[in-house]
Amino acid sequence: MILSCYAKDLMSARVAGEVTFGMALGPFQLVLTYAAVRWYERTARRSVDPLAARIRKHRANGEVRA
Repeated sequence: MILSCYAKDLMSARVAGEVTFGMALGPFQLVLTYAAVRWYERTARRSVDPLAARIRKHRANGEVRA
């Protein structure tokens, strides 16, 4: 997104026929976003979910401190 504002010459450079560098970066951004979501999901399952399960267990047993 920042490149489209500040590097207009780079983003408008043709890489193949009518396809510009900016258009080629579009699918890469989708792949990068998907990878970031998968990484976050994996991290949450490893660290957040066990903590949430422990909290639920303590609440069910009435061991919650205010």
